[in-house]
Amino acid sequence: MYRKTVKDNQEYAAKEFKFQGVDAKTECKLGLMLLFLTLLIFISSIYIVSLLIPDIYFLYPVFLASGLTVVVSIFILKFLSNAVKNKQWIIHVNNESLDISFKNHTCNIPLDDIRIIKNMGNSGFRYLTITANNETIKIRVGNTVLVPFSTAKDILTVDALINYLKPYINERFNKKILKNQIDNNVFPFASVANYL
Repeated sequence: MYRKTVKDNQEYAAKEFKFQGVDAKTECKLGLMLLFLTLLIFISSIYIVSLLIPDIYFLYPVFLASGLTVVVSIFILKFLSNAVKNKQWIIHVNNESLDISFKNHTCNIPLDDIRIIKNMGNSGFRYLTITANNETIKIRVGNTVLVPFSTAKDILTVDALINYLKPYINERFNKKILKNQIDNNVFPFASVANYL
C-alpha cells in the first residue's frame, strides 16, 4: 500500500505543497459576475452605437459590441481574479492523510477515504478534484486568459503534487479501469486523468 512505499523512502514521509488558485465556488461567483457585466457591456454597446449612427446596418453594431465585450471582459476577469483575497492553497501530504487548507477552511482527508482524484486541464490550467467519503475539494489553478488565477509555477506545483501521490494512485486506483482517460496525443501530460 502507499504507507509501505512511504516508509521505504524517507523523502516521501511528509511534504507540503503551496500554490495560488481558487475553489469551484469562487470560480462560479466570478463567472456569474462576469456574465452579468458582459451582458451589460454588450447591450449597452449596441444601444450606444445605434444612437450614434442610426442608419447603420444592424449587424455592424453587433460585431462591434461583440469585439468590445470580449476585450473588456478579459480585463474585467483579470481585475476580478486579482480582487480575490487569499488564494493560497496549502496541501500537506503524509503517510496517513492529506491536510488541505484554503482561506478559513481546513480539512483532513485520510488517504484510505479518498474515492476519486481528478486532475483535468491543459498546459494553461488544472482542475483538481479530490473526493472523499464526506467531502469534495475542487481546486482551480490556471494562468490563461480565461483562467487568470495563478502562475505557471502554481501549475507545476499541482503537477508535482499529483506526481508525489503517484505511488498511492497506482496502488489504489490504477488496478481498476481508468475511466475517462485523457488521450496523451491530445493532452500530452502524464498527470492528467480521472482516478476512480
